[in-house]
Amino acid sequence: MAAPVVAPAPAAAAPDFASMRGARAGQAEMGMERMGFTNVRQRGLTAYWLHAASNTCVRVVTSQGRYQTVDQVAPANCGR
Repeated sequence: MAAPVVAPAPAAAAPDFASMRGARAGQAEMGMERMGFTNVRQRGLTAYWLHAASNTCVRVVTSQGRYQTVDQVAPANCGR
């Protein structure tokens, strides 16, 4: 009898981080953390957030106290 074939578990989908665009930085940081993201790197007003379960890296640029740019970038930007 052949061994059962077990498919690998699918990667978790990243939460909808785009909804953070335009949000106040302090509130948006808490929102990113609630969605499971971890701030892994910060350089000036640019932060990189990692959602480890989906291996999704998000770049956030803050301007005038709000998240102006929120976009997915290569995981290498988050050290993956």
